[in-house]
Amino acid sequence: MGVKQVAITNGFRLGLDWSNPPENIDIQALTQARQCEFDRTDNALRTVPGVRVLYDFGLPVETIYFDVYRNKWYFSSGRNLYETDFSANKLLGTLNGTGKPKYHAFGGDILIASGDKLQVISGTGKLATIESPVCDIVSSHSGRVLIASTHSHRLNWSAVGDYNAWTHDNNDASSAQYVDVGYKDQGSIIAVDFLSRAIIVYKEYGRVYQVIGTPDARNLTVYPLSSTGYCSGATISIDDRSYYLGNQGFMSFMPTNTYAEIQPFETGLNINSYLLKYITKDCEVWHISSRKQLWIRPYNGDTVFIYHYLPRYEDGRGVFTSRKFTHNINDAVNVDKEVYIAYGNKIGILDETIDTDDSVQIQTSIVSGNRLATRQFILIMNYNFVTHNLISGYGTIGISNKKPKLIEFAGKAVKTYYANFKTYGYKALMNVNEYTKAYKIGGGANRNVQFKINVQKGAISLRQLDYTYEEV
Repeated sequence: MGVKQVAITNGFRLGLDWSNPPENIDIQALTQARQCEFDRTDNALRTVPGVRVLYDFGLPVETIYFDVYRNKWYFSSGRNLYETDFSANKLLGTLNGTGKPKYHAFGGDILIASGDKLQVISGTGKLATIESPVCDIVSSHSGRVLIASTHSHRLNWSAVGDYNAWTHDNNDASSAQYVDVGYKDQGSIIAVDFLSRAIIVYKEYGRVYQVIGTPDARNLTVYPLSSTGYCSGATISIDDRSYYLGNQGFMSFMPTNTYAEIQPFETGLNINSYLLKYITKDCEVWHISSRKQLWIRPYNGDTVFIYHYLPRYEDGRGVFTSRKFTHNINDAVNVDKEVYIAYGNKIGILDETIDTDDSVQIQTSIVSGNRLATRQFILIMNYNFVTHNLISGYGTIGISNKKPKLIEFAGKAVKTYYANFKTYGYKALMNVNEYTKAYKIGGGANRNVQFKINVQKGAISLRQLDYTYEEV
């Protein structure tokens, strides 16, 4: 006989790992983490929240935006921009360009870039056009509006504090300014991001630049950052990293004090073998700050990979899970602690009290790596499986291809117990146990061990999955 050992998964804290065959990944990693995420409060692996539909427009809802100044919601469909209170809508006007609109708040107004001249929602609440250069990227920097076009190599700044002023005056530092980024390169700007003191400019053919300085002092300097930053258009910065999607997968840059070329960091190492096959120009990355997540949509569809960016690896990488929505997801917005999504023809909100997505049942699938016997068999003595049941339901747990064990997940409930005494009636309220512990003695002789957990109804948080075994 072999030596009795205990395998501890730590709740599969390393998430998805497709960088190696299932037989070679860490015992804390997964080959499948579908319809689950790591909880924002305790970092445990759990079923994703449901989606409650707020509004059905009847036509594709392509973008959504919350105007904090006016406490209003806007959405776009085709070239039309609407206002909505989730019960009705009002047409605000037609977008100038044909591209997916980008929004930016500046000085109490909402600026919109869609591939033509800049537009604005100001105090009138109407959509108006600004006489600006053509743009499909809009942001702000140094107290000015910053715009760029994906058909150009130029960054344009407005005059200080005035998004209506785009005329450059050599004798007036406060007037509109511009800088050409890699103008001798082949290719145009793809995306613009910000990192600490630098503006990061992604261009075609892998060229990446950082722009240092401010237009006010006329000290803007352009430095090459990398020639291997192949960005497909989706980028976002968090803390000290600029993340992007491209033909190398999910990558990132960190700020540098040197002006020598650097290599991008492979943030998506665990899933890039999949991503690099499917990333298109329709890819998107959304920051869900209240949940410490980035949602990665590699192509126009219903699936996102959830990147939990708090580090779990020694090199600073976070971990991944995945989610599939009932409809194609087009946009996501985090307002305070709430997450709103535009998907299909609808606008929805994440809701942790339900286990459905637009009334369709969410089913969670968690599959471990595949552990092979180094001798003849792996003899499982017992296993412990513990869940915290968020919503009542049921599911299964199984080992490899053996018949799975049926499990009921009882959620929190209240029972009333009565005890009658001679002088008074006594009532005590007691909560039933909202944890499920499945303890199984024996798991038979196995040539390989792969745990498969399915939650067919309800929602759980995984607290423990450990097993004792011998190799024989």
